[in-house]
Amino acid sequence: MQTEDIKQTLQDAMQTGEILSVIYYGGSDPGTARMIFPVKIDNAGVWAKCIASNRVKRFLFEKMRLPESGEQAPVYHDGQKAKPFDNAASVEHSGNNLFPVFMTMLEQFEALEQKHIQTSLHPTGVELHQCFQNGKPQAIPFFCLEYEANQRPPWVIYGLSKPVFMETSEAALIELLRLANS
Repeated sequence: MQTEDIKQTLQDAMQTGEILSVIYYGGSDPGTARMIFPVKIDNAGVWAKCIASNRVKRFLFEKMRLPESGEQAPVYHDGQKAKPFDNAASVEHSGNNLFPVFMTMLEQFEALEQKHIQTSLHPTGVELHQCFQNGKPQAIPFFCLEYEANQRPPWVIYGLSKPVFMETSEAALIELLRLANS
């Protein structure tokens, strides 16, 4: 299937709220079926909630295809315990404004891929994972931004010798990008 056909299928799913099955040849378990909920489509890929990991990740068109009718591919299972939320839309309404602010900086986070850094967005934060030479992300993030509602200031960046606390999601994301690019 051509990239334009995949884009159209993802766009249709985004409009209807459908969860799609794709065969993905990247990430930690290449060639497995991923259940995804598309959130944003660009020229190179789609940001989508991976149902197994419960995280919004970037899936590249060049590494995905739609399964053929009746095809049975091995199913991707993420080893991490995921924080529950019903659908990708709840990322946007999780008590903080992370998702809309993150989307305004999407190109800057996508640019980290050139440095072999993978971004993973979840309802209350962002993780940055360095990738091995084979392109697979390391299991443990090297920087992690978390929203901690009971903490003042509520935005915390982990990965340094001491946590960095920020007042706003915008300031925290800017600092996360600065740290990742340094």
